[in-house]
Amino acid sequence: MASTDKFLGPEGVKELMLKIATALSGKVGGDEYNLQVQALLERIGQLAATDQGLADAISALTDSTAAALTAHNEAPEAHSDIRLAVAEARSIAEGRSRGIVFPDYAALAADLNGADAGKYSVGDHLLILTMEVPDLWVSAAEEEPQTYEYTDDQALVDALAAGEVQIGRYKVSMLEMAKVDLSPLTEHLLNTQNPHHVTAAQAGARPDTWTPTATEVGADPAGTAAGAVSGHNTAPDAHQDIRTELAGKVTTEAMNTALAAKQNTLKGTKGQFLGFNDQGAPEPQNIETPDVSAQIREHNADETAHPDIRTALTDKADLVGGKVPAAQIPALAYDAKGAAAAVQTALQKTLTDGLAKKADDIESDPVTLTVQGWVDKAQTVAAPHVIADETKQEIRPAPASASMAAWKKAGIMCIAQGEGTVTFSCDTVPETDIQMFVNSQMVQGAGT
Repeated sequence: MASTDKFLGPEGVKELMLKIATALSGKVGGDEYNLQVQALLERIGQLAATDQGLADAISALTDSTAAALTAHNEAPEAHSDIRLAVAEARSIAEGRSRGIVFPDYAALAADLNGADAGKYSVGDHLLILTMEVPDLWVSAAEEEPQTYEYTDDQALVDALAAGEVQIGRYKVSMLEMAKVDLSPLTEHLLNTQNPHHVTAAQAGARPDTWTPTATEVGADPAGTAAGAVSGHNTAPDAHQDIRTELAGKVTTEAMNTALAAKQNTLKGTKGQFLGFNDQGAPEPQNIETPDVSAQIREHNADETAHPDIRTALTDKADLVGGKVPAAQIPALAYDAKGAAAAVQTALQKTLTDGLAKKADDIESDPVTLTVQGWVDKAQTVAAPHVIADETKQEIRPAPASASMAAWKKAGIMCIAQGEGTVTFSCDTVPETDIQMFVNSQMVQGAGT
């Protein structure tokens, strides 16, 4: 097969492939790239026309190169610089920036120097709590980290004033030249003391002499609302839920009628107790004091009653009107001196018998224990028939019927006797005066 061009053997094909690879190496696109590829393809076509086998080889080579180029462009790691620039532009355009807070520049530098790729994005705001330095923002992200040696805030501010500063993998720029202290504005906004001195007229307020009309305050014209409410409440179909709940319940009127028939106050007098009448209703009642005088007389007349007293009275003289009857006075025997001894003996017997008879007499002194008379829960009252010697006289105090309940409630008892006096004590000072009887009786055989 003859040709004006040199025939390409295996070595020639390798050389041609090397030229193609060299021409494509480092090229991304553009007119220069297209012209070179086109020239190479035309030359290869001319050479391939002299040999069909060579043409097939060149066709396969062209297809392989195109496939490799497509795979390269679609690989995630290809053109990383272009992809990063596009992503950063998109983030800024869509407002996807974040706000990260640092206490100061030193903390920010330490964090960015050690930050991995992807921790921050272009457009992120780096906010500094220190008021004296400006806030920053991430203006670029680099593949190769570069350590920033932090010395002080002013050095970093000076570097930022000249342009971007790379700290680790990220370049940062000033977000603002200076911070604004908004605390005075906040205080002003919270000031409720009318700092602008706005007058009532400027604010559209009504004068203090203004009296609103019924219409202005939404008043009910001529009781329309009251009538509507009254009509609604009296309607049989109104408030069905409440009516259902009240069904079968006692009405206020029925309850008041029932309560009117009940006794809610009990009244009585001192000494009465609460009892029930024949109808079962409570009422104050008196304590009945039975009349036992007949039983006492019958008992005293019984010859077997008081055997000890009857034995002691044997052969005793009786007093009649305070005197011994003449029949009970023994006959007197007179001696030469006028029977003085016999008279003395008879008088002595009369006196002794009279005193013995007197021992059986019971004296009673009515006394009153007043409410004001109690001192330290004790009270002393006069009792003329009482003597001081308790071995010669027995004291038996007893309350009057009207004072019985109060006497028991107060726990009153006799604790001492004196010449013409008796002393009582109580557990609780009574609220009313206590009527008492101090009964006293001489002890038999005791002298005065």
